[in-house]
Amino acid sequence: ISVWSMFDDYVLLGDSRAVGFSFYGFLPEERVIAEAGATILHLEEHIPDIVALNPSNIFLCYGLNDVSIGIWPTAEDYVAQFSDIIGQIQAQLPDANIFISSILPARDPAFQKSTAWYNIPEYSQAVSDMCDTISHCYYVDNDATAEEYSTLWDTDGIHVQIDFYPHWAANLITEVYSASLDEDGTSVSASNTTADAA
Repeated sequence: ISVWSMFDDYVLLGDSRAVGFSFYGFLPEERVIAEAGATILHLEEHIPDIVALNPSNIFLCYGLNDVSIGIWPTAEDYVAQFSDIIGQIQAQLPDANIFISSILPARDPAFQKSTAWYNIPEYSQAVSDMCDTISHCYYVDNDATAEEYSTLWDTDGIHVQIDFYPHWAANLITEVYSASLDEDGTSVSASNTTADAA
């Protein structure tokens, strides 16, 4: 089963790395609301667009610009505003599940552009902890996948190559199925997913 066939009744939002989901033709443009330089402030601006689509699943792939832009000097500041924005979404779409992707790491030579990206793991952990406190909000851990496929980063150390997207997508879909099973009182590990990332 292709991982892309498992994306149904959803919207995916994010920054330039998320743009690749539609740019490379994996997902339709009308379901991917992403743009270069985007942060969670852009997510807030797109709440009317999300509501108009009325999806069952909302995938959020932000963080790279959020960490480096300097608006949120600490991870705690960041998740405080992030949780507020999620609350705004849930007030209008209370039945939707929200899946927040961990922040994909930056790699050399990206740190020449911003040393703040060394703090990505700290911000991702804060997002993970936040998800534990919000109903219908789930954290998607990409750390192991990013390590396994570290050669699939572009030469800028920021963006990922086309071959990384199926693996990233498999993580997102695995969490959807895990969340569904958790709601039924059971659980599933990533190794049990039926999604084929090829």
